[in-house]
Amino acid sequence: ITVILGLGKLFGIPLSDTLLASNANIGNPATAAALARARGWQGKILPAMLSGTAGNIVATSIGLAMGRLVLFPMATPFLL
Repeated sequence: ITVILGLGKLFGIPLSDTLLASNANIGNPATAAALARARGWQGKILPAMLSGTAGNIVATSIGLAMGRLVLFPMATPFLL
């Protein structure tokens, strides 16, 4: 989290946005929305949900591709 906060400060991103983005991508969209609501950032609930969902989409796609590229060739001899 130190790296994330440092980069956010370096690029001039508000602390609330940095914390929500970190929470959305490490946790999930629901925890990011809960954080935004608990802190009173009403206008940031929807962006937190959307960025968390986008993170889930990207990470799932990468995970499926890595599984296909790495695990499938390893399992092929056992499938015959």
